[in-house]
Amino acid sequence: MKIKLILLIVFTITAISCSKTPNQLFELSNQNLESDNIEQAILNLDKIVKNYPKDSLASMAQYKIASIYLNWKNDLNNGFIQLQNTTINYGNTLQGEQAQSEIDQFPEYIINKAESLRKRKMLKEAVDHLMYMTNKYLDHELTPKAQYMLGDVYMNDFRDFEQAILNLDKIVKNYPKDSLASMAQYKIASIYLNWKNDLNNGFIQLQNTTINYGNTLQGEQAQSEIDQFPEYIINKAESLRKRKMLKEAVDHLMYMTNKYLDHELTPKAQYMLGDVYMNDFRDFSTAIQEYRKVIEKYSGSSQQPHALFMIGYIYANVLKDNESAEVEYKAFMEQFPNHELYPSVKFELEFLGKSIEEIPALKHITT
Repeated sequence: MKIKLILLIVFTITAISCSKTPNQLFELSNQNLESDNIEQAILNLDKIVKNYPKDSLASMAQYKIASIYLNWKNDLNNGFIQLQNTTINYGNTLQGEQAQSEIDQFPEYIINKAESLRKRKMLKEAVDHLMYMTNKYLDHELTPKAQYMLGDVYMNDFRDFEQAILNLDKIVKNYPKDSLASMAQYKIASIYLNWKNDLNNGFIQLQNTTINYGNTLQGEQAQSEIDQFPEYIINKAESLRKRKMLKEAVDHLMYMTNKYLDHELTPKAQYMLGDVYMNDFRDFSTAIQEYRKVIEKYSGSSQQPHALFMIGYIYANVLKDNESAEVEYKAFMEQFPNHELYPSVKFELEFLGKSIEEIPALKHITT
């Protein structure tokens, strides 16, 4: 008897639950949404559609399911399906007409929603929307924009430069006539140069920009950067050095000395190599080798006397090789008798190998 009573209660509760009116189910769905119980809201709305398809609330329930998928769950695939269901089942209703309008403008919706998600730092969801767009609407006029936005998100938000390049390159290859293609091509060059510190690929991409989009603003900018590339390399190397990115700084300077043998700034790059090895790496033998290249390759440059002086200085004050220091200092005095460093070299030679106590002009330092 007791078991029968329990079964009767359960059956009664189930019957009551199943017999909720469309109004009650619709109100329940609103309560579900207020408490962030999204799945239950969909279930209650779906009951209206399935159990009361002819009710005036059915079209509203169907359309609301689509809205929940799109605006709460950020689920484009199911959201679009539910919009289609709304137009198919309730095409003559206000909701059916609204659903059809949204289907017609779905690409615009995706772009706007992706921008909104990105601003809210919902980056994965933004990427999902943009990828849906590029996969489902290959030939739509807004697809290049979606592709560009993907590259921009990976570049500026995720800092994933390989993915940024891959996505931007898709614009250049798949939509070469689009107005964004020149921007994408130039941006690839910028990523290589300013983020990956890759001069070789960066220069190639600048060239591609001028070749493929020479008449655009980006093409003109790329040509200007190509013309000033040696200056860019020197400035970038100095910046990298200040940021203690020494390997990258050396790579830039070596690129300069290898690619621009006869440029007026190349002696400076060669001298900077010696300076980096001396003062940053403290690799004095390599520093001497790099300074020596200034003398051998760029005789007559303003860096030559400084390089010769630095070789003598390293021998005298770091390696304590007085014999080698004397050779270098005498060579300096012979070649550059009127140079501003001449007095310093003369002083070094006069007191070569002596301690501070033995140098009258410096003796006060130890007292």
